[in-house]
Amino acid sequence: MRRMLSDLFSSSPDFQVVGVAHNGLDAVQKVKELRPDVVTMDLQMPHLDGYGAIKQIMAEAPTPILVLSALTVEGAEATVLALEAGAVDFLTKPGRDTDLDAWRAELLLKAKTAAFSRPARFSLARSSRPASPQAKRNQKARKAAELVLGEGPQGRRVLGIGASTGGPRALQELISALPGDLPVGVVVVQHMPAGFTRSMAERINSFSRLEVKEAEEGEKVAPGKVLIAPGDYHLRVNQREEVVLSKDAPIGALRPAVDVTFFALAEVYQSGTLGVVLTVMGSDGTKGAGAIKRAGGLVLVEDSSTCVVFGMPRSVIEEGYADLALPLPELAGAITRIVTRRP
Repeated sequence: MRRMLSDLFSSSPDFQVVGVAHNGLDAVQKVKELRPDVVTMDLQMPHLDGYGAIKQIMAEAPTPILVLSALTVEGAEATVLALEAGAVDFLTKPGRDTDLDAWRAELLLKAKTAAFSRPARFSLARSSRPASPQAKRNQKARKAAELVLGEGPQGRRVLGIGASTGGPRALQELISALPGDLPVGVVVVQHMPAGFTRSMAERINSFSRLEVKEAEEGEKVAPGKVLIAPGDYHLRVNQREEVVLSKDAPIGALRPAVDVTFFALAEVYQSGTLGVVLTVMGSDGTKGAGAIKRAGGLVLVEDSSTCVVFGMPRSVIEEGYADLALPLPELAGAITRIVTRRP
């Protein structure tokens, strides 16, 4: 695998392989010596496993890390822990039926994205980072006026959250900070392949006062519950507030897609829809945020000061759909105030 990865990166003009580590301890030492722009990391290694190596690297020499994961239950659980420890993203290892050309393209894209991310922003000290000018303007605006979320048909209201690269840890921080008596149901779309969203939901649930689980067909959206779209399924909500899962064509190679869910929420909950966009690569969710605004709802985005990848939040802001851009530690409080206040 090390030889294959070295060959793949060396064949691309965008990368230069500066070192190869044979185990976790070797990886920690070489990262400190070589200061690479990005690291690919297996999780199963002798002497020090990937999880331990990632924690040590993030503490001593924060570096963007792309995890290579086994497509197993144990592999999914280990991957979620690695993302929690600070890895930027992950990619499943190729198997017998893997399209190697497509896998290589995804590897290079994710490695390039990771190289331009900012992993140090995962540290708990990020709440003390100076806010961006956008956030400072918002702080003044909040003193003058408070956002008020409307009500959809029959007084319905909902919170929809979209996330991608860097999302699992951001979701854990955000959802664990929400109160257990949150008066709206929550629907989450995290860009992840099948087999990983259940482990992520279970991990976040262990920290949360809300019930967090992978969404199931026909399940009701309800206050106090967080439903996470399962990997490889689009998630919509029907007029009975029930989850509808589908294998419809990917949107821009993404399934689940944030746009699909946001459009459905805007249609059902109308002005009672609060959309939140966290760290996301690309622009998935921008059109959905526009649908929420046209329906009379509100949209919050994570500020650039805490985003790992300021892709979709920037896109939403540039399109004029963002009502507020807030650093991650401030989002839970803002969401709680907005959804507990009645128009």
